[in-house]
Order: sequence, then C-alpha cells, then structure tokens
Amino acid sequence: MQMRNKLILYFATFVMLTLVAFGLSAYHILQEKSADYDMLLLEDLARIQSEDIAGQFRNVESLQQIAAKLKNQSSADHLMLLLDSGYNIIRPAASDDRALPSFVNQALREMAVNDKASGKFDLVDNTYTWLQSKPAKTNLTIAHIYTSVNNAKLYQSKLIKRLVVMAIIIFWIGVWGALIIAAVITRRIAEQQEKIEYQASHDMMTGLHNRNYLASKINQIIASKKIPSLSVIIIGINRFKEINNTLGHDFGDILLKEFSMRLKSELWSHDTVARLGSDQYALVLPLSDHAHWEVVIGKIEKILQEPFTIQDIRIVTDVSIGISIFPSHGKTASELLRYAEVAMYSAKKSGMLFACYETSKDPYSIERLQLIGELNNALDNNELELHFQPKIAIDSLKLVGCEALLRWNNPSRGRIPPDVFIPLAEQGSLIKSLTEWVLDHSIKQCADWHKTGNRISISVNLSARLLIDDNIIEMVDLYLAKYALSPQYLILEITESAMMVDPGRARSIMEKLANRGVQLSIDDFGTGYTSISQIQHMPVKEIKIDKSFVLNMLEHSGDAMLVKLIIDMAHGMGHQVTAEGIEEQLILDKLKSMGCDIAQGYFLGRPMPLAEFNQYCLRS
Repeated sequence: MQMRNKLILYFATFVMLTLVAFGLSAYHILQEKSADYDMLLLEDLARIQSEDIAGQFRNVESLQQIAAKLKNQSSADHLMLLLDSGYNIIRPAASDDRALPSFVNQALREMAVNDKASGKFDLVDNTYTWLQSKPAKTNLTIAHIYTSVNNAKLYQSKLIKRLVVMAIIIFWIGVWGALIIAAVITRRIAEQQEKIEYQASHDMMTGLHNRNYLASKINQIIASKKIPSLSVIIIGINRFKEINNTLGHDFGDILLKEFSMRLKSELWSHDTVARLGSDQYALVLPLSDHAHWEVVIGKIEKILQEPFTIQDIRIVTDVSIGISIFPSHGKTASELLRYAEVAMYSAKKSGMLFACYETSKDPYSIERLQLIGELNNALDNNELELHFQPKIAIDSLKLVGCEALLRWNNPSRGRIPPDVFIPLAEQGSLIKSLTEWVLDHSIKQCADWHKTGNRISISVNLSARLLIDDNIIEMVDLYLAKYALSPQYLILEITESAMMVDPGRARSIMEKLANRGVQLSIDDFGTGYTSISQIQHMPVKEIKIDKSFVLNMLEHSGDAMLVKLIIDMAHGMGHQVTAEGIEEQLILDKLKSMGCDIAQGYFLGRPMPLAEFNQYCLRS
C-alpha cells in the first residue's frame, strides 16, 4: 500500500475513534445534565404547585378534588399525585382505578425511605426524577414524578446531528491534511531515495559513475543481446601515488577532478565513463573495434598533452591503458573488468601506452592455474626434455659448450613456450623441482659427452628464487658427485635482476658455488641495473651481452659502441664475454674484430634436441 493511502487510512481511523470517544463522553454528560435540568424544573413546578394547593385548601370541599386537580394538571412526562401522611395515593372521586405505571411505585418507595426531598432512579432504560413537597399547614405530600425520556431523545438527536456534521468536517479536514502530509513525506522520501541511488551509482568526488554502476551497465548491455561485442577500457594514472605523497592528498584530489572533467568532455555520449577508485578509470565502448580503440586512446592522449596546473604547480602525467573484449575475453562484467585491469598492469609494467588482455600474462587466470597443474604432472609423465644451443669460440669457431634449455611437450596442448610455463613455475614452488630436473639431466648429459671425448661445458639458467636458496648448493653438489662431472664444466647463468632481489644473500650463495669450482655467468647483461663496480666484486667468470644490443650493431652505432665498451671492461676485470643473438656472418665478424670470446645465436645453431645436437657435435 502506498504511503499516501496508509496515512489517509490511519488518520481516518484516528478521527473515527476520537469521535466515538467524544460521542460517548458527550452522551454521558448529556444524561447527567438532563437529569440535573429536570430536577431544577421540578423544583420550580413543585414550589408553584405547593403554593397554589396551599391557597386552594381554603376553597375546595375535599381532598379528592385536589387529587383530581393534580391529575388534570399532569401530563405524559410529568405525573403529580396527592399523598397522605403514609405516602398512600389519594385518588379523585371519579377515578377509573386503573393500575398506575410501575415507576410510580418505585418513586413512592424512594420517597418513603429517603429523607431527601428529591431524587432520581433508572428503570427499563429510562431515567425518572422525583420530588416531594409539603403544602404549608397540612400533613399532605405532593409527589412530582418526571420522566426525561422524551427530552433525552431530543437531546440525543441533536447531539447525533451535531456529531455527524462535526465528523464530516473533521474527516474532510483530516483527509486533506493527510494528503498534504503524505505528499510532503512522499516527496522527501523520493528525494532521499534519489540521493541514495545517486550515491550508490556515482563517485562522490568526481561525479562520474562508479564501479557498481559500470558493472550493472555492462551486464545490462550483455543481457540485452542487442550488440555482438563491447570493449572495456581501464585507465590508470601513472605515478599518482608519488604525486599524493609529495604534494598531499588534497592536491591529488584536485588532479583527479580535473582529469575526470577532461575525460568526460572528450568522449562520446554513448560511451560510459566511470571512476573505479584511486587513480583508475574505466570506459565501456559498445560495438567497438580496433579503430574505435585508437580513436579513444588518441582522445586520452590529447587530454594529457596540456599539463595540469594546480596551485601554481604544473604537473605532466601519463597513463597506462588495459583493454578487454566481450565475448572473446569474458562474458560477465566482473571478468571483463578484471581482465582489463590485468592488461592495464601489463601495459604499465612494459612501459607501453596500452595493452590488450592476454591469458599468458594473467597470473590469476583459470587457464594458467590449469597449466600449473599440468606442469606439475609433466615432471612425472616424462613430458619434459632438454634442447641444447651451441656456444662457439669466435677465434677458432670450435664448439666449446652449450646452453641447456627446457622444453615442454604437453599431450593435449602441444609444445608450450618457455616464456609461458617458466613464469608459471616461478610464481609457485615448481621452479625448484624444474631446476633440480634440469640440473640432473644436464649434468648427466655433460658427463656422458665427456666419456665420449667431447669435453664441452654446459650452461643452466638459475632463477632469482633459487639464487637466494641454500638448497641450490646441495643440488649442485649432489648431481656433480652423482655423475662425476668436474665443477668447471657447469656454468650457472644468472640474470642481473635476479642478483638485485637480495644482493647480500645472492652474493653469499654465488661465492659458495664459485668456491666449489662452478662457473657463474651474468645473463642478458645490459638490460638490468647492475653496475660495473658491482660486477667487479661478484665471483663471476662470464658476461653474456644481451641479444637486443647485438642484433642492431650494424644499423645503430650506439649499440656497437656499447657492445665494444662491455667487452673491453669485462676483459679488464678478467671476465670471459659471450655475445647472444648472432644471426649473420657480418655480426660474427664484427664481434671478432671487437675481441669477443664466444658467440651464440641462430646463425651458429638453434636449440636442438639431444639427437640432433649430437650430430652437430660430430660435424664440429
């Protein structure tokens, strides 16, 4: 039931109950006042009558004449009787001797036993008033008996009419009052409800829609089935936390408001924009494609071209953008928003302006979880194998070693690239098991080659997690002893970033490995943050120049100069230098002229299965 109808019903009920209570009270007062009024009336009549009868005693012949006179003066509601000293009725001479009404006997009994001159009593739903008077100089009594039934009914009739009129007036006043009150309350409730709904669907600081509204909007569009696709774009303002910490949260709030205004002004009306919280915004683009993204991303770049001027401080900032697509990536709002956020963080990490969602880069995707489970089984199901890539001495072009590279042949998915399953293993505890498997098979294979007279070294990649784990020392000792391989033929390759996770602990473990005769190599040198001074104090024997510098040596003189600089400094510290990414003879010749020691790349040999690599060894 609506609020207005409820108020009217409650108010009408209150009015009716009030009128009933008022009517009952008025009726009771009426009865009391009517009896009192009747008594006063009787007193006046009795006084007049007594004086009249007292005067007539001198002129009448007998008491019967007085009784007759009183009877003639009586009426239907006022009965007068002449009584002797014993309260017996003196009847007129010509009386018809009919029985008097029952109330007369009740009145006579009241008079006989009551010392009062007047009184009243109820009998058969009627109220009777009686009064006795004694004419002067006589022993007679005149009884006045009065019934107020007719007057009471008259009063009741008037009271009822007045109550009805009053009820109608009060009812209509009440109805209109209730309508007015209901209208005011309804309007205020509607305003409050509208405010609550606005707060539930909007971000209070910027006035944009919030995550709840955006999710509802996406699900609504999907449920309508009117469009075949849509895109969700999440925008993250880079270095916003730094701005907040440096200039204060008030400054950051102003920046967010200004960015929101610019973003909203540049987009089309059918594109929904929302603030997800902190420095993240989201857009929903119905019926979008790659061309639409480029236009929208171009608009976002446009609003960032003009610096933000806040409190006389000019701020230049940029953003990272992530994109997810319905139905390719997800079929619900929660999935699309999460996948777009994953893509945004991927873009932020890689330094790109935007990135589209890729399952392989999602650390929490269902497919990746399934891959982790399958990778765990791969160790027991003989799905792993090693491929070997040759390392050639540049001066003699002889095979001096190889790098062991792990490969995974999944029975249902086929060959899984290392850059997919290795990060998966590093996120969990599988990397330790994989490394132990690789060490076991690599050291065994190297020992087997030595038995056939092919005394080459073997390189194994070591993850950052194992570089700070003392168990790696036990593993190396175990398998070197198991297969009787001299430690100098095992090279453990470590990336610069792995060394920086915990430099102190990494250096301690590296020194323990070096003391056992194991050779250590810094892989992908030039892409991390290791300085030459740090390398100088590390127990490493080899520096591997990252292929990104080697590949562009012939086209970019800067890369060639950097490669030459690394070779000279490494040699100055007594380190051997290996260059990766050799894909043509000219690059090999250039490296030879620079004094590089070892080369590795597709031009010299791709990673090969064991049988193919053995054939390669025979040809070398």
